[in-house]
Order: sequence, then structure tokens, then C-alpha cells
Amino acid sequence: ITSACADLTIVQKIEGMPADPKGDFTVKIKGDKFRLESGPDVSTIIDGKTGDMLTLMHGKKQIVRISGEQARAAAQMVDKFSGEKDKTDKPDKPQLVDTGRKETVNGMSAEIYTCEATMGKMTYWIATTYPDGAAILQQMKAMQPGGWAVASKAMPDYRDFPGIPIKTEMNFGSSHIVTTLVSIKQD
Repeated sequence: ITSACADLTIVQKIEGMPADPKGDFTVKIKGDKFRLESGPDVSTIIDGKTGDMLTLMHGKKQIVRISGEQARAAAQMVDKFSGEKDKTDKPDKPQLVDTGRKETVNGMSAEIYTCEATMGKMTYWIATTYPDGAAILQQMKAMQPGGWAVASKAMPDYRDFPGIPIKTEMNFGSSHIVTTLVSIKQD
């Protein structure tokens, strides 16, 4: 048995999801791989290069594997049936727009950006002066798997962020999801 420690651990509080996670939402990043923990029962490990996913159901002691090819095929099917690919007036990926407004979130000054995507509207509170923000953003790129190029068009690219997103609001139809940063730890 081998074990690995994360290079970056991000803890967030998520509100408004249909099945709110029990406790905090944790992302652990190590190189091109990342692990999502939305509660004590389920963890998902994703390879950022290939798009391969392993979902671990701890209580049932089961693993579900989805290859990068299967994930890409599912994303292409969603794209095909959404009708969005036929619209030539939409850019390939959503663009961040600076609103010129600033607010303080959990004691950190943040600039507010918005983004219109095929899924809905997103608002980001971005801390441009977050300590070691450039290095953290570099590691966060693993959370946008290159193997999911079709699906990544639905969200802005972390490389376009001028700092660390410390709060995000997503409005998709009748859903309103708010994510707030609790902590970031570099190990």
C-alpha cells in the first residue's frame, strides 16, 4: 500500500446544491491528479491529463471507474443535444468580465467578476492579493482536465483568473449555488 499527500488542499463551503454535502467540500491536488471529497461517504479521484475518474463509495466499499474516453463521449453528447455548438456568436469558452466592484469576503478584499456560460450566469469574488496566489492558481489548473476539452467550455479557465476565487455564485435555471472558500493549505 502506498500513500500520497496533497500539494494543495482547498476546503470550501457549498450551499444550494440539491443534495448539500455533509460538512465541507474538500479538494486535494497532487500534480495532475485531484481528489474531491463532498462528505464522508464518497470521494472522487480524477486524472487531469487523461480525464479518468474513480469514484470511491466508502460505506459500500465499491469503486466506479469512468475512463477519460467515456467522460469525453458523455460531454460530447451533452454538447450535441444542448444545441449550443451551432451558435457561432458564442466564444469557445466563457470570458470573465470585471464589474469594477469590490467587496470583502471573510476578511479578504475581492474584485467581482461575472461570466455568462451556456449553463447559466456565474459571479466570482476574486482575491488578487491572496498570499502565494500565482502558485496556487498553477496547481488549481489540474482541476480542469485536458481530457474533458468539450466539457471545459462550460466554465472559465483558471488561467484567466487574476487571483484566487474566494466566493462563487452560480445560477443555472432555478438552481442557485454559492461556494465560499474556508481554507487553502499548501503541503
